[in-house]
Amino acid sequence: MRASTILIILLTIGAFLVRVIGLGAPSIWIDEGYSLLAIDMIQEKGYPELPSGELYAPGNVYFYLAAFFTYPFDDKIYWSRMLSVLIGTAFVPVFFVLVKRLFNTRIAMLSTLIVAFMPLEIAWSRQVRHYMLFQAAFVVSTLSMLLWSRYGGQRKKIIGSSTVGMLSHPTGLILPILIGVGYVLKRWQKLNFWYILGFAGLSGFLVHHVSGIFERQRPYFYEYVFYLYTDHTFILFGALIGLLYLTDWRPFYAIYLVMSIAVPLVVIGAFVDLFHLRYLFYLYPLLVLLAVYGLDQLFSRWKVMWRTLAYAVIVVSICLSPLVIFWPTSLLEPMTPQPDFKAAHTNLDNCFSVTLITAWPAVTYAYKGKAHYWLAFDMTGGLLTNYTEDVYIGLPSIANVNDLDAAVQGKSGYVIVDGLSKSRLPSDVLEGIEALELHFSSVTGPNSEVYVYRFDKR
Repeated sequence: MRASTILIILLTIGAFLVRVIGLGAPSIWIDEGYSLLAIDMIQEKGYPELPSGELYAPGNVYFYLAAFFTYPFDDKIYWSRMLSVLIGTAFVPVFFVLVKRLFNTRIAMLSTLIVAFMPLEIAWSRQVRHYMLFQAAFVVSTLSMLLWSRYGGQRKKIIGSSTVGMLSHPTGLILPILIGVGYVLKRWQKLNFWYILGFAGLSGFLVHHVSGIFERQRPYFYEYVFYLYTDHTFILFGALIGLLYLTDWRPFYAIYLVMSIAVPLVVIGAFVDLFHLRYLFYLYPLLVLLAVYGLDQLFSRWKVMWRTLAYAVIVVSICLSPLVIFWPTSLLEPMTPQPDFKAAHTNLDNCFSVTLITAWPAVTYAYKGKAHYWLAFDMTGGLLTNYTEDVYIGLPSIANVNDLDAAVQGKSGYVIVDGLSKSRLPSDVLEGIEALELHFSSVTGPNSEVYVYRFDKR
């Protein structure tokens, strides 16, 4: 067995361990509650019709896979996360094989090492969400197109991965466009540095004007780029160096990777109203690959030393991989609310015989079943309009202090709120809640507070 094969096996085992250890410990967060509700409804009805009657991402293949995978198990939270763990782990050797064919073993091993143990990669491989499946499909589709440009074939990989990408995230609908443009460019056979420079200039022009036309509040495209610049400086500038080298060696590689990174980013920045850094998750492996290739070319004059150092880093990293379990593997991105909802719901006494009022009905449903009332608020911080019930469970809403008084009058129960909902609740409702007895509170990080208030018959 070759040394690289042994190393990638060890690397895959290490990647699995850092993803699976302590998998059931962290609380679910808001979006996981939606996912678990959709999975539960698919198992019950065969499609994701929520108790409110709304359909939740009916075309997303991830939720059907999760419903099938978790069907035999009682602990839906743990085993739904396990599906993401397995997808994230399987992506490691697949990424290695594709990069090795495109470049060489050294670049494949180093880029795979970073992807396997990158904290964001670990964190999103531990969530009941579709992002890991989409990233794997998007990257496999992109790299398969590069393989096609060099060796031909790859039809099954391109069609299969692109189909999964389209069925796992709306951004995947861009894949057929990228593939079509890539096919035309490859057949044209006139790519060189100046064409790529012109494409980059045209992209910059379109980015500026498309963002200005469609963005209604803030220039999110520039905020996403600024985030990469400030939080992933090394990878971003390394990727730019890698692109410069690629324009000389494989111009098609360079322009197709630029398109695959930039086009979805422009679309997300221009059309999506919410600013979420997880929308960039699909591009991290591609940026890492470009950065590693750029560094490899920079140090190519010291090939023997570079190869020795590279494998030394890989071996040491694999040996020390158990230490990675102490990283904050549950942290997803800055300012994403991750309150300890698990502890909050665990601290409810006799919750099945009392009234439950919650800001997040889907989360409460995952831990305690159906609540009784929803604290109505607008996610964007705007004014409430026509909120008679929540769109997930169909609970009657509490939109003002009179609704709150009617819900607690003559009853015993709990009100569950977090920092995000508190910041968006109507002021009179918030004052009424804070006048109740504080039963439990927890602060686990920025924007990650949760509070349980108790009320008794009155």
